[in-house]
Amino acid sequence: MFVTRGRFTTGVAVADDASCAQLGDAILQLYSLASEAYRDEGVSWRSFCEDVAGVPVQRYRPEKSARVFLSDGTWHAAVDPFGPEAEMPSAADIAHELGAMVRRVLDAVPPRWPTIHQAAIVTSAVGRLIVMPVVRGFSVGPAYTADPDAGSLLAAVRAALPASERGENPGYAEALAAAGVDWRLLDGGATVHLESCRPATSGSPARAVPATGRSPGRPGWAAPTTWPRCAPQRCG
Repeated sequence: MFVTRGRFTTGVAVADDASCAQLGDAILQLYSLASEAYRDEGVSWRSFCEDVAGVPVQRYRPEKSARVFLSDGTWHAAVDPFGPEAEMPSAADIAHELGAMVRRVLDAVPPRWPTIHQAAIVTSAVGRLIVMPVVRGFSVGPAYTADPDAGSLLAAVRAALPASERGENPGYAEALAAAGVDWRLLDGGATVHLESCRPATSGSPARAVPATGRSPGRPGWAAPTTWPRCAPQRCG
């Protein structure tokens, strides 16, 4: 479980067995944090993702997340931009009550398994299969060729899926040329997309609170202030 000041800011980890008061304290501390503390061109955010959440920035995608903010003396907790799902007046025992409210909101929504890796399988006119990583909706390199049998295809898919996580990939045409594939042989071919999602399991880190959020790989966030989207979101 993680609490963040908002996306691209900074955050802290909260133990899964932490009390509601401890969760509330973490949210309050980050909520009151001065923006100057993390306006450092993404350094604080990268440090949080890599050193605290244990994942690269692009992999911080919480399984559940919520935003928390204070308005006119009332605390709100919500999981979407259409309005708060819970609210409570500011009170003396605010830490405990705030943490409890956030937990209730998160527990009431189903997890959203983020796509960790994605690949596309395309048939070619010569009977072979071309497997390529997919990044932000586009097929990129490297390109892997496979024969239409289970063993060959499985090997190509296993190579292509992790490649979709790279920061820089060869372009589509460049990758096909490097693999000796004429892109024209793919015109009209059938395409299948595969997505690898990693749901949380007992023993795997999976929550983030950014206000709060949970996630499979290991992310989350807590957000306060403006339109804090809650953690990236992992929080929970």
